[in-house]
Amino acid sequence: MTKPAITIHDTTLRDGEQTAGVAFTLEERLHIAGLLDQAGVPELEIGIPAMGVREREEIRAIADLGPKARLVVWCRMHEHDLTAAIGLGVQTLNLSIPVSAQQIARKIKRDSTWVLARIEELTKTAIDLGFDVCIGGEDSSRADIDFLLRVVEVAEAAG
Repeated sequence: MTKPAITIHDTTLRDGEQTAGVAFTLEERLHIAGLLDQAGVPELEIGIPAMGVREREEIRAIADLGPKARLVVWCRMHEHDLTAAIGLGVQTLNLSIPVSAQQIARKIKRDSTWVLARIEELTKTAIDLGFDVCIGGEDSSRADIDFLLRVVEVAEAAG
């Protein structure tokens, strides 16, 4: 039996900035990205393209460093977010969508059938745009396990 692969996926340059009172300068972001890459971290989630022009410029600046790490950006399961990621020099989109019944009903006011259709559609779209895709399940710890398994099946079938 082979051991499963473990990949460190660092979110400092995206999630770290969501901490109250934290806002990295471009120079700090470049420095942090360089240090993480030197340390051998294989995946860096470096921003949210839909946040605007400045964020996209900073994502592009990190990509221009030419890191060995796979560069990932966080996107909602929305066409605008996919479009915003084009041309930034990143390989992978972390497409995020609520997967718990509470978040599906309250946050996006949809149902599980819609979520599955959205995952299928936008995964295919992102792949057609040349991206690798990972699916982020928001509020997964409260999601029904059978629905999570269905999410994985749909994502896998979409590519």
